[in-house]
Amino acid sequence: MAVPVISVLMPVYNAGDYIREAIESILTQTFSDFEFLIINDGSTDETENIILSYTDKRIKYVKNDKNIGLTATLNKGISLTDTKYMARMDADDIAFQDRLKVQYDFMEANPEIGVSGGCFEIFGNTNQLKQHPLSDMEIKANLLFSCVLCHPSVILRTALLKKNNITYGVTFDYDDEFEHKILELEDFGLWHKLKSVTNFENINHPLIKYRMIGQNLSTKKEDIILERKKQFYSHVLKELNIVPNNINLLLHISPKYIFKSKSNKDIYSFKSYLNEILKNNKQLKIYNEIELEKVVKQRWIHLFYFLPEHNYKSVYAYLMLSKGLNIEQVKYLVIFTINKFIRKRKLNSNIN
Repeated sequence: MAVPVISVLMPVYNAGDYIREAIESILTQTFSDFEFLIINDGSTDETENIILSYTDKRIKYVKNDKNIGLTATLNKGISLTDTKYMARMDADDIAFQDRLKVQYDFMEANPEIGVSGGCFEIFGNTNQLKQHPLSDMEIKANLLFSCVLCHPSVILRTALLKKNNITYGVTFDYDDEFEHKILELEDFGLWHKLKSVTNFENINHPLIKYRMIGQNLSTKKEDIILERKKQFYSHVLKELNIVPNNINLLLHISPKYIFKSKSNKDIYSFKSYLNEILKNNKQLKIYNEIELEKVVKQRWIHLFYFLPEHNYKSVYAYLMLSKGLNIEQVKYLVIFTINKFIRKRKLNSNIN
């Protein structure tokens, strides 16, 4: 029996509410030369019964003896895959009917590309079509700050992983009570491992419907997730010989963490930090200089929109460092100030 050209890898855990839609969206693809590797990671709901209700011979069902976590399950999937391509799928998402056909044709036509993703339609709490940066240099520069490959939309060359002994996960251990239960950054770690051995590209074509469901996390869990992100980015920044202080690391993760800052001096510190990134990259040539400059510039611009609510001293510091504001920033500052004045008047009126 001939080996299929694509293995669609879908790890599942207690996905009974949505898995039927996910399975059927793969089984009804216009491209049919694939195996569908579904790995049940110790589900305790109806997940297994739903999977077993399908008789399609392309389904290759594997059941873990116990719950081992997403990263270990994905790596198990790699070990069980010997197809030319491996495509990812999540148990709560829906693939567009032409997904595999579009991706197969693209990879066959572009042998220099080792990993590709595409557009995805967010649905659930909100509905919108999203597109990450398209080209290899753009994607890699953005990877310093964010994950710009939508994991369940990705297809990659299996040989890349096997030849370079690359697996999912980061190269350091997490040490907390939640172990593998929350956000392991498994895909982000994989892209950073692959960025030096292959090229990336995002196809300008919708591939999946990505389910976005609100999560009510406890403050303790949110703090642990933040600590994991800090640990991850600290690790990534070592490649640029940068050891960030706490506030710069937080702002690297997201400008919203400016609210953890106690001094407008942190604005000056963050600007110096961004300059250091560009300077070190120019010497080490890890990321494309032009694309990284664009990413850093956008990060700096994005920070501004959190500053008026933080305090006006930080706005002034930003103004001095930027030597002015663009028209959109000026508009935002004016509107914010007017609204703040109106809210203050209403509050005083209610008190009186």
